[in-house]
Amino acid sequence: MLKSTKQRRDAKRNALKNDYQASKTETRDSIDKNFSKHGKNVLIMHRGQLEHLVELLKRKEDIERQMAASVETLEQAYLARAAELRAALNGRIEKLH
Repeated sequence: MLKSTKQRRDAKRNALKNDYQASKTETRDSIDKNFSKHGKNVLIMHRGQLEHLVELLKRKEDIERQMAASVETLEQAYLARAAELRAALNGRIEKLH
């Protein structure tokens, strides 16, 4: 009778041990799969963000180019008006003398 009890107990213990090992393997595989999936998703999002950043940098460069052209135009207009004012003032000064 002791032998059969020991055999049943050993069988239960082995069954529990096997179930535990199977559960452990399944859990580890699930975790690895989730990490892999997450890593792929992160790479996809990162690639999308980089593409958006490149687009924004191009837009920024275009805006800066337009601003530089506007500043150049304003500078030329300012210098032209300053020359006109100087000529007008010099003309009036000559009339006063």
